[in-house]
This record gives sequence, C-alpha cells and structure tokens, in this order.
Amino acid sequence: MGISFNEILKKYWGYGSFRSLQEDIIKAVFSGKDCFAQLATGSGKSLCYQVPALALDGTCLVMSPLLALMKDQLDDLKSKNIKAFSVHSGQSHSDQDRILDNVIYSDAKFLFISPERIKTRLFRERLRKMNISFICVDEAHCISQWGHDFRPAYRNISELRELIGNKAILALTATATKKVREDIIGSLQMQDPKVFLQSPVRSNLAYKLLFTENKKYELLQICKRTSDSVIIYVSTRSASHQISDFLQKRNIDAHAFHAGLPSKQKSALIDDWNNNSIRVIVATSAFGMGMDKSDVRAVIHWDIPESLEAYVQEAGRAGRDKSYASCYLLWNKTDIKTIEEKVDKYFPSKRQLQDFYKNICLFLQLASGPNPNEDFMEFDPRDFMDQYSYSRFFVFNALQILSDYSYLQLTERFSRASMLKIDMQACKSYLRTKALQKTQQFLIKIILRNFDSVQWDYKAFDEDRLAKQCNVSKEELIRELQQLEKLGLLSYKSSDVQYGIYIAYRYKSGDIFKDDKHYAESKKSFIRKIEDMLNYIVHRDCLQRFISEYFGFEMKSDCQSCSNCEKALNDKQVKEMIDECFQNNDKPEFGDFLFDKNNSNRKRILSYLKFLESQEKIKREGNYLMPLNE
Repeated sequence: MGISFNEILKKYWGYGSFRSLQEDIIKAVFSGKDCFAQLATGSGKSLCYQVPALALDGTCLVMSPLLALMKDQLDDLKSKNIKAFSVHSGQSHSDQDRILDNVIYSDAKFLFISPERIKTRLFRERLRKMNISFICVDEAHCISQWGHDFRPAYRNISELRELIGNKAILALTATATKKVREDIIGSLQMQDPKVFLQSPVRSNLAYKLLFTENKKYELLQICKRTSDSVIIYVSTRSASHQISDFLQKRNIDAHAFHAGLPSKQKSALIDDWNNNSIRVIVATSAFGMGMDKSDVRAVIHWDIPESLEAYVQEAGRAGRDKSYASCYLLWNKTDIKTIEEKVDKYFPSKRQLQDFYKNICLFLQLASGPNPNEDFMEFDPRDFMDQYSYSRFFVFNALQILSDYSYLQLTERFSRASMLKIDMQACKSYLRTKALQKTQQFLIKIILRNFDSVQWDYKAFDEDRLAKQCNVSKEELIRELQQLEKLGLLSYKSSDVQYGIYIAYRYKSGDIFKDDKHYAESKKSFIRKIEDMLNYIVHRDCLQRFISEYFGFEMKSDCQSCSNCEKALNDKQVKEMIDECFQNNDKPEFGDFLFDKNNSNRKRILSYLKFLESQEKIKREGNYLMPLNE
C-alpha cells in the first residue's frame, strides 16, 4: 500500500483520526477478510468501505437499496474527484451498457448498483470483465427476511463470487437483531467473518414517549423550546405539507420534504437545511439517508413507525455532534389502530397479486414466455387504474412487491412525472380581488375535483387526460397551466419521462408466488415488528434498556434521561414526600395536607397513594392515612 489509511482519510475527508471501530474494520477488509459491521447511525459506516477501496486496486462493488442514497454517496465521491459510477433502472439499456464499459476500461474505484441488477444478463456479462476489489453490502438488514425493509433480490449477492472469484464481502448496517445478524452472515455465505458490533443506542439521546390527544399543541411546544435544528417524521406526503403549514402560521420556520417534490426543490431544501437557513424539516422517511447534519437537537415522530429498527435509525439522526438531543414519539389510541391496519394494506393476498400481474401483462399485451424486447415498455398507470378499477395505492404497492420479487422491473417513475400543486390561499385571494377567465376557473375546479389533497402535495398527472377532461387540446392546457403559474395560483412541473415496466418473462399468473413462503414470512415479520413497536410504546421501564436488549446488547444501568426514567425519578421524589409526611405525623390527613407542598403533583401523589394502598403499605381510615407494619 503506497498511502496509509490515515493519509487517505486526511486527503479526502479532512479528518485527523478514525472513530471507534472504523480503522479495525478497514484493516480487516483490506486484508481480504469477510466482515460484518453493525455501527450506530451517524458513526461513519461509509468510510468503512470507501477508505479500503481507495487503498486497493480495482473497483469496489457497492450494493445499495435506495436510488436516493446511491445518488448522495455518488455525488459526495465525485465532489472529491473520486471516479465512481452507478447503474439503476432509471437508465436506458444503452446508458447502462456505456457506464459498465466505462467501469471496465477506466480506473473506477466504485460502482453502485441495486441488488436487482445482479440477475440481468447485461450486468453479469460485464461483471466478469471487471477488476472487483471487494463487495460492500450497504443497509445489509435488507438481506434478512427477519429484518425491516426485506428485499428478496439481496439474497442473490452470494452468487457474485461465482462470477468474480472469492472476493471479500463487507456487510454494513446500523440496526440488526441477533437473529438478523446470523441470517445476513448465512445468506451472504461469509467465510469465517470478522464481526464488529456497536450498540445502536447512543447515551446522548433521550427517548421521550408522549401520549397526547392534541399532537399539534405538543409539537408546537417542542419546536418552540428547541433552538437548533428539528426533524419531524410523518408517514404521508400530504401530512408533511399540512404540518409544515400549521407551524409556519405559528412563526416556526418549517418546510415539507418528500420524494414527490421536484429534484431542484429537494436539492434547494437540503442545501438550506445544511447551511441552517431552514430550522425545521417535516419529512417522510425519504429524508435522512446519507444526511450527516450534526446539530439536530430533536427528532419528532408524528406517527408510530412500522418497526423499532426504522425508529432507531431515524431517531439516530439527532445529536450527531454528541451533545444532548431528544427523540420524541407522539402517540394516542388512534395511532395504534392505524398502524395495525397497515398489515392488510401493505400485504395483498397471493390471489390479488396473481390477478394484478395477469392484468398488467394483458394491459401491456405481453405474450407468455420470454420477452425478446429488452427495453422498458411505456405504462400509463391512470389508464390501467381506470380499466381495472384499482386504487392508486394498491397499484403502486403491488408493482413494488412484484419488483421486489423480480417478476418485473420499474423505471424511477413516481417522482419524474408531470406534477401539479394548487396554492389555495393565492386562489382565494386572487378570486376576491381580480377576475379570472372562465376557462381558468373551470380548469382549477377540474384539478381540485380530480386530485385529492393537491393543495398540500404535488400530484402526478397526465396532460393528455386532463386536456380531454377540460375539452381542450394538450397545447392549450399547457398554456393555461403556465399562465396560472405566472399568476402564482399553482405550481406546474412538466416532464416528458414516461412510466416504464420491463417484464423479462411472462409467467402464467398461477405460477407467481406459487411457493409464497418468503412472502408469508415477510408478512409475519412485519406483524412481529409492529408488535415490538407497540410493546415499546407501552413499556414502563427504561426505554434505552428496552432498545438495547431488543438488539442483543446489555446496559449496566438505566439511562436516567428517557421519559420512563424521568417518571421513575418523580415517583421516588413523591415517595420521599409521603415518607416525610408520615415521619412528621402518625396519621396525616388524606386531603390537602399532602397536596399543599406541590399542587402540580396532585395527580401523581394521589396515584402513588393508591398504589401503596393496593400493595398494603398503607391503609385509609376515613380522611386519614396510616402506615402498615412491614
């Protein structure tokens, strides 16, 4: 090795030393050992593969589950003048061909791919010609059917050694239980791997459970008393707009962020967030992967997350500067019902998926057997929904499931369609003060009638269809939309990119999910993870200890900072207060005498007295209390 690990770290990242475990992992990978590394969110997992890749000859093959995460890492490496490439389903066949040739015939250090690429003929042919230094599996919990975000295609990674030789594999994750760790190591067929474990719990984070029927009030209070950056996680795009608008009207500088925003707007929001021009982000889970902002003082979950792993990863974006930070989860009984209903919503029956697959193939006019055309076929989801009476959620969810199980491939379609968003406040104001043309008024009414929550969220739409509904040409519609945008009444983002589906082989519908063992196990795993999340919410002891034990780590003492530990300390103080009363009076009155010292603790004191009575520590005689002998 011509340059040391520390010199690489200093040259490209400007750091003088490594964090805990980083250098040990780097040395093991460099020596050719298989490695499993579980590091807490914010502990610098990326450096564990990037540094040895720069020290070794050849190209590091990085498996990444998300296009957004892939792009963030790719952009960061390119900004450091490090040659890196990515191949994904959003690219044409010819673009993928060209990029893979660039990797083969240049000194590329990194190639990022999704695991679904592994089975494609083009990738496998090119891979044989590449000089691969080692394989990095990012977000490795996706390999395990017991982990959150299970991706069946991850199970194919072990096949790569047949194509490139016995190269080392590095598996990285922030959250994995003991069972998941064992499953990852087995699935990747790791050979005597070096295992590096770090608890996902960080001592500077205070976990707070807050039961409330008035979430908006509690949210506002937290944002008011938190001076630095805040992330609020919500489960839907529309909620991100609704809550950010609520906070803005109360003088909190909050902005919505989700995958459906135009790419330029997302980039601008991230830049403003990083330079502290924005203090509060209200976001779906699309926000956070690859982010490393150090001064986030609070992460707030508006909805109950679907797994403890996802919750800990998102909460772990707070306090990366190692200073104290709070992680709030707001909940009530309605939230519990909502999350329990997600099981049937996210996991259609096998018969439903088979019928859906058959209808997709009929819609695309695909014959049975292999598809000779390797290009993506244009797909209009709205025409499909109309023809087969499917809901939008069911279509996109079922497509994703079929894609996860490699029955089809999808382009990056959702965020690249034409988009619309209505500014209702501007519309009302404009109508009060100025007259709109009848055609413009009619267009706004049609948009509001056809697109639910379009005032909160950008909605994908098809210009041809909307033009037909308005009885105008497509060109006339676009002119009207552009004019309304100039007036500030709506935001219109045009795109010529079509939705696309590629089906390499059309199966008989009864043959897909024929052996649905993995799908059934995924559903069971999802149910278990929701149950674990609900157990966490109703847990009464130290929350950090609960999280640590869930991931197979021990804590020597309670954290003293979570909401449950704070409550326990208060109970101790109440007990001391009651003991003092008994010491000063053999028969203290049950009423005001106990409450005069701290009226704000009245309910807590009363609750604790009832507890002592149930434990037969005290008894009540009329309006007096008496201690019972031990």
